[in-house]
Amino acid sequence: MDNEVYKSNPQSPLPLIPRGGPEFPNPQSPVPSPQSPVPSPQSPVPSP
Repeated sequence: MDNEVYKSNPQSPLPLIPRGGPEFPNPQSPVPSPQSPVPSPQSPVPSP
């Protein structure tokens, strides 16, 4: 249903959030980017 919402409002700032918003990480996001701004504490992050 959300798809219809952002489709109706292409210039709405809301559709940009669920598409790739680090402030609103959707749990059902089909693209779990490993370089997300919110790295899991269990993730093997190579410290500099």
